[in-house]
Amino acid sequence: NFRGPYINIPVFSSLRKLSSSVLKKVHLTSKIEGRLNLKMLESSAFPMDNPMPSPMESQFTPSRYKGNHPGAGFFHLIFKVLAWLIYMFGETFLGRNYIFIFVVVVLLLAADFWVVKNVTGRLMVNLRWWNDIKEDGTSNWQFESGDMDAVHSFDSTFFWTVLYGSVVLWSLNLVASVLGSWKYLPLVTVAVLLGSANAMGYTKCRTDAKKRLQDWLTNNAVDMITRNPDMLKSAAMTGMGTLKNFAMSRGSAPTTGP
Repeated sequence: NFRGPYINIPVFSSLRKLSSSVLKKVHLTSKIEGRLNLKMLESSAFPMDNPMPSPMESQFTPSRYKGNHPGAGFFHLIFKVLAWLIYMFGETFLGRNYIFIFVVVVLLLAADFWVVKNVTGRLMVNLRWWNDIKEDGTSNWQFESGDMDAVHSFDSTFFWTVLYGSVVLWSLNLVASVLGSWKYLPLVTVAVLLGSANAMGYTKCRTDAKKRLQDWLTNNAVDMITRNPDMLKSAAMTGMGTLKNFAMSRGSAPTTGP
């Protein structure tokens, strides 16, 4: 037990000196660590002119899907692949169970038809179609289209290639079934019809979207000319002046004899 101010003061002063020396060491250590970190950043292992890729950039590596909708691209393909593989190799791995193979393939084709018609087309190419059946039995095609400039080129190429490619593949299987065994002819016919329906619907939808865009541009041009007749006059005068200058230059060009 320390008693009296003459004993406590030296003790406190020594503690104060000890704490100040510890703080100086900690400060010096933090300075050294900061300089080391700065040198590591400036070294060749972490070049500043070639920064680390962000998670968004590292997602689109050459070995992965290059479009904006990899999930939609996966579901755009997976049902088609599974249906075709079970059709081709179902009897080899599942036995000669025709009813089971028929039901599974038809369910996969129906799931693919619904996903392509309602999900992947809207996400990957900004298109959507449906067909309304009226009371008199006639069909009415309905189309929706979004901003086509926002569609990623890889998404569009992947969508149309897989869509048309599946129809071509099932059509070849249909020809093989007609020329060979007719056992799976109804199943292949269902696959061709469902795939062709989606291909036809999206082809008409794309044509309709292009037509709407052309009509919109034409109407805007006509409206602009109607509201600004001086613009048409100036354009005509400019065109006439260009033609006149061209004719004068052709007339004043030197002719070479034989």
